[in-house]
Amino acid sequence: PIGIGSKVSKAFGKNGHFMGVVKSLPANDYPFYEIRYEDGDVEDLDETELRKVLIFRKAPRKRSRQEVEDTEKPPKKKRRRSTGSSSSRQSSKPARRQSSSRVLEDPMDILSA
Repeated sequence: PIGIGSKVSKAFGKNGHFMGVVKSLPANDYPFYEIRYEDGDVEDLDETELRKVLIFRKAPRKRSRQEVEDTEKPPKKKRRRSTGSSSSRQSSKPARRQSSSRVLEDPMDILSA
C-alpha cells in the first residue's frame, strides 16, 4: 500500500519536472490520492497513475489507540513554576495545620497555661 508522505516525481511537459508528496489517501466514495507538488499545485491521481510517478513509497502505519485519543483531545496546558523564593511557591500538597502547642520553659508553667 501507498501511504501519506510517499514521494512522486512527475514531468509536466514544457513546465518541467516537479517533486510531490501524497497528502491524502482514497476514501470509499473518492478513489483518488491527493498529491501536492513543490510549486504548490495539487493533483488527484488514481492508483495506476500514481504508481507511474512514484519514487519513494512510505507505507501507511497504524496509529495506536493512544495516538487516536490524543488527536481528539485538546492539549493539556503546562503549569509554570515560579522562580521566586520557596515561600512564594505554591505546593500541590494541602497546607499543614499549625500546632497550637507551645514549648514551655518550666514544666510547672503548664498549670498556668
